[in-house]
Amino acid sequence: MSEMVRDHLGKVTVRNKKDEKERTGMLNRINANLNMIARWVNTHRGAAESVEVVSHLIAIDRSIKDVSK
Repeated sequence: MSEMVRDHLGKVTVRNKKDEKERTGMLNRINANLNMIARWVNTHRGAAESVEVVSHLIAIDRSIKDVSK
């Protein structure tokens, strides 16, 4: 029995399906926001303030890092 435990130690992962579902939902919302920003930039190329776009992208990056923890 202990040999079997040693052989499988570190190879087995415990999944929390509720957390995975929440993480997937968050990533989908982040993706939707990123698509809206890209669409806005493409539509309003002349009016796009780069500082505003960069600040939105930084917020998205932070959200992704929070989700992936």
